[in-house]
Amino acid sequence: MSTQFKTENQHEQGLTALRRYISEYEEMEIERKQQEEKLPVSKTRNRSAGKQRKDAIYISTQDGKFVNINQQMLDLLGYDMNEMMSMDIRNICVNPVDLDRLQKEIDQKGYVISNRLKLYKKDGTEVSCLITSTIRWYNEDNIPGNQPMFKSWVRCVN
Repeated sequence: MSTQFKTENQHEQGLTALRRYISEYEEMEIERKQQEEKLPVSKTRNRSAGKQRKDAIYISTQDGKFVNINQQMLDLLGYDMNEMMSMDIRNICVNPVDLDRLQKEIDQKGYVISNRLKLYKKDGTEVSCLITSTIRWYNEDNIPGNQPMFKSWVRCVN
């Protein structure tokens, strides 16, 4: 029973941390929108939420194939969209054992928060990142269903 309590307690701590991360993200979005409202109309039209995001974001399949990648992820690693879409996360992960550990934690809890992972840039240099990832289930029509997809936020900590 003590083990079950500890597991539930760890689960609650993880959920609390995830809620805190989401709350911080929402606060950043509110601040961004307030700043955007102060811009002249012509500048506002030329900016989109995706282009202003600070976090690099990607969506991948369970086997690591990229499904979607935002511009910040491309900028962080120096690839273009076609290059990244032809790769999977294992191609850019410095230590695949770290990726296996991350995958195991996601499988167990359904999410990971701020796990350190080193990625390769296109030029071969390493970048240290914090990865926060959640699992989503989709069917073939991209409607929540039965295929796991992983939405991951990446922050460079170099």
